[in-house]
Amino acid sequence: MQLTCGETILTALRLGLWGCMLLATLAVRPVFAQSDGDVVELGKRADELYEAGRFGEAAPLAERALALAEQRFAADQPEVAKALYDLARIQQRLGQYQEAEPRLLRALAIRERAAGPRARRRWTHTQSPR
Repeated sequence: MQLTCGETILTALRLGLWGCMLLATLAVRPVFAQSDGDVVELGKRADELYEAGRFGEAAPLAERALALAEQRFAADQPEVAKALYDLARIQQRLGQYQEAEPRLLRALAIRERAAGPRARRRWTHTQSPR
């Protein structure tokens, strides 16, 4: 159950003391508060769907993970590179090569800046799509 701050207050007022105690036991947080874990969880679920061959279902999750990563982290962070790569490999499987290519190149550029030019050789050999 996820409530906004306003909904939490209104619900607590309606339910009185018992409502306050109940709401205190729930994991209540504002809808707009996204955590790093949200990016990770979306990425994990997209990976599971990818591994199951359910690329069409994985794509929206990977897109959301990328959007969250871009909101939460600086553009040159590894989390953004991973989200870019994950979405691109799904797009490759869906035959969306023109959409995948710029994402792969951007992910590679982030990795190279983080680890130096030698990262390109290592990364392209270890991260090739299945």
